[in-house]
Amino acid sequence: MTAWDVTTEAGFMACYRATFADVYRYAAMLCGGDRATAEDLVQDVYLAALTKARRGAVHELSTGYLTVAARHRFLDRVRSSHREERRLRLVSSRPEQEGGALAVPGRLADLPERERAILV
Repeated sequence: MTAWDVTTEAGFMACYRATFADVYRYAAMLCGGDRATAEDLVQDVYLAALTKARRGAVHELSTGYLTVAARHRFLDRVRSSHREERRLRLVSSRPEQEGGALAVPGRLADLPERERAILV
């Protein structure tokens, strides 16, 4: 497997040109053909790779490295989406209390004066 030296901008651009089609194809497959999501995913992968290269954390990149990074980013998005869906389900499944906050003043009026004074 070919690995590109990405310690220079020219090296990173050579890697990008050589690997983009494969990484995009893989991302599109992961996203079920959703082009916009695949494009976002690929952009995230290359941005993260460039950031790591500039920090000196990565010196070489390969198609394999980038496709694995795409898979990890995709799975992160799926997990995040599932967490958000769970939160929304929990919020929407909470039973509404009868009258809610609007019933509080009426209920306070029903209390004996001493108890009402403690709360107010």
